[in-house]
Order: sequence, then C-alpha cells, then structure tokens
Amino acid sequence: MPLEDELPFESPEEAFIRMSRSILSSLNIEKSKYKLEWEEIPEGSHENIAAVDGGSGILFLNQGQVMFLTSSSLFQRDERIRRSRKYHMGVLDVFAHNERVSICRKTMEVKMAIRTVESLNPDLLLLDGSLKAFVDGDIWATPFGSRYPASDVRKFLDKLLMGIEGMGLDLASGFVPLTHSQEYSREIDAMIGEVLEGSGGTLRKDELLRARAYLERYEFLYSMNKLLSMSKNVVAISKRSGSNAYFGSEIPDIEIVRRCYEMRPGFLKPISMNLDFQYHGIDSSYPIKLTYARLERGANVLRIEVLGDREDIGEILGSLARDSIKGYPYHLRIAHEMAKVGRKLIQFLTKNLHLDLVSGREVLGE
Repeated sequence: MPLEDELPFESPEEAFIRMSRSILSSLNIEKSKYKLEWEEIPEGSHENIAAVDGGSGILFLNQGQVMFLTSSSLFQRDERIRRSRKYHMGVLDVFAHNERVSICRKTMEVKMAIRTVESLNPDLLLLDGSLKAFVDGDIWATPFGSRYPASDVRKFLDKLLMGIEGMGLDLASGFVPLTHSQEYSREIDAMIGEVLEGSGGTLRKDELLRARAYLERYEFLYSMNKLLSMSKNVVAISKRSGSNAYFGSEIPDIEIVRRCYEMRPGFLKPISMNLDFQYHGIDSSYPIKLTYARLERGANVLRIEVLGDREDIGEILGSLARDSIKGYPYHLRIAHEMAKVGRKLIQFLTKNLHLDLVSGREVLGE
C-alpha cells in the first residue's frame, strides 16, 4: 500500500475492487417502489406507416473534418414499399464539430420527414430518438463572442432570417442544412459576416463559427416545429434514454422498467408532457404523451413519445408491435439500415476523392 506522499501506480482491477461496492449500491433499484400497472397492447389499426432515420460519419484530416451525412425514409401502404434516401458530404470546421454533425444529421432527418408528410401523408410517422431531447437540448446562448450582450441574439437572428427570406428560401426547405448546401452556404456565410460586422468592431473568426453553429441549431428547431405543425401523427422512439421524467428517480426510467416490469409485451400508462419551443424564440408548444413499452416478449424496453393529447396510444403500439423485428419497429429498422454510414463507405469515398489521409495520429501508430 503506497504512502500518502507517494504517487500511486494502480491496476484497473485494484480500482474496480476498491469502487465495486459503491458502484453496485448506486445501481441498485428498490423494486417495491415501482408497482404501476403493465397494460396489454391491443391490436393496431394503422396501416400506412412511414419511418425516417439518419446516419453520419466524420473523417478527421489535418486540413479539416470531412463529414458524411445521410437521411432515409421508408413508407409502407398495404403491400407496397417506397424507399427514399439523400446523401450529403462536405467539409466542417473544427469548432464543436461532434455536436454540429449530430445537429446537421438531425436536420436532414427532419427535412426528409417533412418531404415524406408532404408527398405521402402517412397514418404514423416514426422518428428515431426523443422529441423532448430534440427540443430541450441547449441552443448556443449567443452566436457572438464575449463582446456582445445576449440581447443581441434576437436582433442577429431576425436580420439573418430576413436576409434568407429575401433569397426566396425557407429554413425548412430542401433536404440538407442550408449552411452546408452547395447552392447557398457561401451566400449565408457572407450574410452572417455582414450582420456581425454591423454590430460594431472587427469580426473575429470565432464569431463567424459561433454564428454559423447557432444558425445550424436554429434551422433544426425551425424545421422540427414545421414538421410538428404539419403532421399530428408523429411518434418518436428511443432505444436508449437517460430521462427520469416518468418516475422522477435518479435512475433512468428505461432502466427501472427493464428491471422491474414483466417480460411480456405491454406498456405503462401514458403521461402527458409539453414540448415547448418558446425558449428558442419560436412561438409554439405541443402536448405529447410519454410511455415505455415492450413490443415483444423479452425484447428491450423502448421509450415512446406520441405527438398530441391522444387516447389511442395502445392502438399505435399495437400497430408497431404487429410489424416489429426483435421488439423494434420494422420500418425504423429498415430506415436505419438504409441510412448507415460505415467506415468502409467513408474509406471508399475518400479514396475516390483522392484526399490526403493525414490524421496527425500516425506518430502513435494509429
């Protein structure tokens, strides 16, 4: 055992043994606290179902991060299947690149969903993820550096939106984020620079990057709001979730259901929640219903959010269970497979683009 003034040299096994009791205690669940009724899933009546998912990947290069994004849609009516897919590739600067790639991917998913509703009007539109997580995620507090007060954010946004409208565009148009589209990205960057320079002082590069990231996030929220205002049939499904909104426990709801409730198909009584866009400067809010369900015996628990104050949650779950594969909706499974961006695809495209594959990690043998 080392003395207190000695530097430790500890093995992973020693650390695990030392902390194992504390870890197991924090993961313990008192099952007697959670005895809500597990309801049976009735037969479903919804036939025309669409699902949208997206994929992304990043190739790290010294000269920039090359991002690969895709969105896909699967629509089923009776025995007919319709598939749609859109790819986008571009170079992203290093500023908050992981978060921004995720936002750009979600924007493509939502825009694909909007186009799907416009052309097909499905009975149910399935999205991968959580509506609450989509909307409640923090938007960057300001697109500016520390020189500017937060009150300038709305002025910046209004001027920028006015300029985009002047170009004859809507933020929810097309399939890809406007800030990364081949047709409009340079014009929008120039517009951002003009608006920021009009706020006084010399424009710093980090301010342009912050403003671009802010607009990317706002474009996603704007597009999501448009989707929810167009279709009342949106269902969001999460395979993983850290939310504790249902039980109010420190342990995630989905883990409580997994460990405390029956393995047979069923669901918890839905609770009502509100989806509020007003914090982000969009004057909209929507009621949603939240439940947790197993669609097949022994399958993983899913977090399911349904748009609107609906009373047919059981029928919706029945429609999903009818076509599920290993307890996951068939339509979302296929949409996911179509949207995957794997390493082999990225390497193939990189080779054909003749990109210089220098990551900077070669010195580590990677």
